[in-house]
Amino acid sequence: MIKQAVFTCALFALTPAWAINKCMGPDGRVVYQATACPDAGELVGAEIARREAEHKAEREAEAKRRQISEETSRRTWAEYESKQKQRQQLCGGQIHDVPFVGMTVHAMENCTRFWERYGAGAHVNETETSNGVNRQYVFRVGGIKYLYTDGGKVTAIQR
Repeated sequence: MIKQAVFTCALFALTPAWAINKCMGPDGRVVYQATACPDAGELVGAEIARREAEHKAEREAEAKRRQISEETSRRTWAEYESKQKQRQQLCGGQIHDVPFVGMTVHAMENCTRFWERYGAGAHVNETETSNGVNRQYVFRVGGIKYLYTDGGKVTAIQR
């Protein structure tokens, strides 16, 4: 009995995978058969294998895209944290939301969230006098319209 079961299993293992052809029968019905269709038929088994291979390739490509995205996010976050630590050290741990009168220009440009958000869009008018250079920063957004500096310090803020 055991020999017969082993023989049957071995026979099935050695049998080649059969191709399945989808053909139109003489009466117009769909017929599935192992032999090729006499006219134009469709090899169903090959189509299934092709679709499975396409899906597998799509899943692998999506996994690769996700991995790259995660690595980029981790790298970007690490760079951001590094810059924030440097900024904290540069500003002595004091990061302000908006500039204030009496603040140095250096602190305004490096230690305020306002400058981080809107500083790149500021238009700067300079006036050179015998006492030095005065600057007027013009902002189009952010609540502050004009910011004036004199001698390296913020002297006036107009909202």
